[in-house]
Amino acid sequence: MRLAERAALWQAKPESRHLPSWCEYLMAVWLVPAKNRTPSQQTMLRRAGRVLAVRWGSALAILVMIGFAIGNVVAAERQRSLRRQVGTALDAVQNNRGLAVPFTLRDLERLPREMVVAELKARYATTERRQKLGLAYALAAQGEVDVPFLVSWIEPSEREEVENLVAALGRARVGSTEGIHDLAKKVAAEKTGV
Repeated sequence: MRLAERAALWQAKPESRHLPSWCEYLMAVWLVPAKNRTPSQQTMLRRAGRVLAVRWGSALAILVMIGFAIGNVVAAERQRSLRRQVGTALDAVQNNRGLAVPFTLRDLERLPREMVVAELKARYATTERRQKLGLAYALAAQGEVDVPFLVSWIEPSEREEVENLVAALGRARVGSTEGIHDLAKKVAAEKTGV
C-alpha cells in the first residue's frame, strides 16, 4: 500500500522529493515482488534507485575525502612530532659528553633512521668544531664515521671521552688505525723536535 501511495504521488508530481526514502525503497524492493509491481511503480523505483545511488555515492565520496583529509592531518602532525623528537634527541647528543653519550645515542635508535641521519648531517655541516663531537659520535653510530675529526679529538679530550672515541672510531677500524698511527707519528715527531 505504501508503494502504491508513493507511486501515485510521484506520478502526479514526478519530482525527486516525492520519491521513497532509502528505507521505503529497500522495503519495496525486498518485500514487493517485481511481478506484483505496476509499470509506474517500477519506473518510480528505478528512478529512486538512481537518485539514492547518487546520494549515497556522494555521501560516501565526501566521507572518503574527509577520511583522507583527516589521515593527511594526522600524518603531518605525526611527522612534525617526529621532527621535534629528533631535534630534542639531537640537542641532547650535541650537548652531552662522557658517560651520558651512550644513553643519548640509544635514544636516537627508536627514531626513524632516515630522519635522524638527514638532520645529523645538516647539523654536522653547520655546527662549530667545539660543538660537533657529540654529533660525530651519533654519525658514527649511524655508520658514517668522520675519522679525521674524531682522531683530532684524541689528544685534547678528557678521560671520560675515551670510551666514546673508541666506540666511534671502532666503527671504521681500518681508517681509524691509519689515522691514529699518523697522529702517533706526529706527536712523536713533536716530542723529539724533528
